[in-house]
Amino acid sequence: MIHRRTTGLALAGAALFAPTLVRAQGASDLRMQAIAASTASLNSARLGTQRAQNPMVRQFATLEAEEQMAAMEAMQLAGISMPSQVSMRDDTARMMATVQSAQGADFDRAFLQMQKAGHEDLLRIHTQVKASGATEAERIIGTMAVPAIKSHLATIEMLMNMRG
Repeated sequence: MIHRRTTGLALAGAALFAPTLVRAQGASDLRMQAIAASTASLNSARLGTQRAQNPMVRQFATLEAEEQMAAMEAMQLAGISMPSQVSMRDDTARMMATVQSAQGADFDRAFLQMQKAGHEDLLRIHTQVKASGATEAERIIGTMAVPAIKSHLATIEMLMNMRG
C-alpha cells in the first residue's frame, strides 16, 4: 500500500511506491482515484526534478510537483478529506519502477511516458468528477483541473517529440 502522511502537505518519499488497487464505490471511488493519480504524478515529478537530463523536462517536473501540491492543498481547503493511505494501481507501480531504474535520456523518456499515462488518467477522472462529483467542491476542482490537464498533455507531447 502507498502511504502518504501529511505534515503540512509533504508526502513521504520512496516508501510510497508499492502496488495495490484502489477499491471503493461511486464518488468516493473517483475521489480516491484522483488522489492516487495525483500522488503518483507528484512523486514521479519529484524524481524528475532531481534526475531529468533535459532542462525542459526538469522544468516540467518542477512545475508538475508544485501544481500537484497545490491541487492537494485546494482539496483540503475545500474540505475534501485526504486519506492517510493511498493505493497505486499495478500498472502505475510498474511504470514508477521503470522510471526509478532509468538513467539519463532513458529516464526522461520513461518519466514523460509515465506523466502522459498519468495525465490521461487524471483527465478521465476529473472529467467524470466535473460532471458528477459528490460535492460542489469536487465539481469545482474537476472544472479547474480539466483544462490544466489538457495543457499538460500538450506540453508532454511536445517534450516527447523534441530531439536532443
